[in-house]
Amino acid sequence: MQAQWNAPFSHYWMAKGYYNPSFAGEGSQIRATVLYRYQWTGIKNAPQRMLITGDMPFLFHNRLHAAGVVAYYDVSGTFRNSLLAAQYCLRQPAGKGFLNIGLQAGVYNLAFDPGSISITGDHTQQDMRGTVEVYRASGKVFDLNAGISWIGDNSFAGISAMHTGRPRFSVFSDSITGNTPIASNTASITDASPGNTNYNDLQPNSTDSFVPRSYIFIAGCNIRLFYPLEIKPIVLLETEPGDTQVLTTIRLEYDKKYSGGISWRKGDGYAIFTGANLEDLEFGYACSFHSKGMGKDSRGSHELYLRYNISSCIFKSARQPHKSIRLL
Repeated sequence: MQAQWNAPFSHYWMAKGYYNPSFAGEGSQIRATVLYRYQWTGIKNAPQRMLITGDMPFLFHNRLHAAGVVAYYDVSGTFRNSLLAAQYCLRQPAGKGFLNIGLQAGVYNLAFDPGSISITGDHTQQDMRGTVEVYRASGKVFDLNAGISWIGDNSFAGISAMHTGRPRFSVFSDSITGNTPIASNTASITDASPGNTNYNDLQPNSTDSFVPRSYIFIAGCNIRLFYPLEIKPIVLLETEPGDTQVLTTIRLEYDKKYSGGISWRKGDGYAIFTGANLEDLEFGYACSFHSKGMGKDSRGSHELYLRYNISSCIFKSARQPHKSIRLL
């Protein structure tokens, strides 16, 4: 059984660089963005996720490039997964916009800490019963993403491949001896059936696992019905083995300062959101309502985002005052 790996954010258009590194350095500003999601409130050990991104465009040899960083942290029950990655993007003029090619390389830190799990059986029964002890598993794997996109004044579209190498990691060790953990990835099984004291032949059921490769398409546009109101439809499609996610959004923006709208996610439910843009500072909130799955028994999911924009002209040398010789 392979579970979903990439959990989407409600404000996914604010995290385009996380899904596709070719969106790094979009625009002409330096951007720092933080997203925090508390999923399925009211359910014990509900997932919590935080994403921090930073990116900026720059000129090198008279060509436009971009660089970025991504930090991601996911807590889901006893799982503690984190990612730290760097991004590079090459941007080329194409038509009335830019064609971008991006790469992202980073390290996933995977950790599972169940504490001690015990299953005690009735020793008087003839069938084998026992105690299962599970030890902490952790490891680091290299991860690579790649993507291409086109960004215009009023529209954008991109396609990317996440976890292109399908990073593999060991869930448990290949052999078990007694009750002693082996390295960091260990499971220990104690057979408590009467008269059985040899544990050398016991093998865990778990094997190596991997992060599944996924493909993502994202696109959006601006529809200007009348000034200063804009309608911005956005769609995100994500497919990985055995699962396809579809997210659609209608976002309204007024005077480029206030925004709000509604999103729908296939097989999950919908979300309503609102936000504001105060000069260089952007922030917003989203509340998701789940109609299927485990989330339908929760009190919904909540998400916040904050973005700060810095004009990149601060890195350019200031123009020096001068006088024309004609006035001397």
